[in-house]
Amino acid sequence: MTDPDEGEYRSKVKSFVDDIFTATLNEALAKEVVECGKKTTVVEPELMHDAEWLSRAFKREANFIASRCQVHHHTATCVKYSIKEVLKAGLAKCRTQLCRFRAPWRLVPETGFTDDGLLEVKRDHHMVNQYNQSMAIGLRHNHDVSMILTRKKGLALIHYICNYTTKLNAPMWKRLALAAELLDLARQQQGGPGNQ
Repeated sequence: MTDPDEGEYRSKVKSFVDDIFTATLNEALAKEVVECGKKTTVVEPELMHDAEWLSRAFKREANFIASRCQVHHHTATCVKYSIKEVLKAGLAKCRTQLCRFRAPWRLVPETGFTDDGLLEVKRDHHMVNQYNQSMAIGLRHNHDVSMILTRKKGLALIHYICNYTTKLNAPMWKRLALAAELLDLARQQQGGPGNQ
């Protein structure tokens, strides 16, 4: 993506990325919605034919949801892996970033490519998770979206999702104790402890 002759293609990629990914937030607009007490989801039927109004209402609603759900707040989860080093070496000497999600994020004035050909998504708020406006409105919940451009990243993400969705909130010893009980129960149902 560093070739100057790829300008048209780069422009199309930027446009696509801006349609799908957002990391921006208008805090003043979100505050206005809260202060007015307006229901941003109410759509009057006669306005359904006004594309400009619908576009403004869509952006306003997505921004409101982002202000409530997409702003990162540091919690114990952030320092899950870095706290040991901080306690050992001290905060001033710690080499790793405290937040494992790397927040706050660097601001990016507009979506585009770096001199190295890396794609950067526009970001105007250092604590907003990257999100999709349509998903924000539909889900009304926090979510993260990112591009999967390589096979390695795709496989890593599949591994993460599988581990995350199947994790149990019980420690390993409880899981092993449960497995032992289930094994004993299965043996009893098969006719006693001698059956294996």
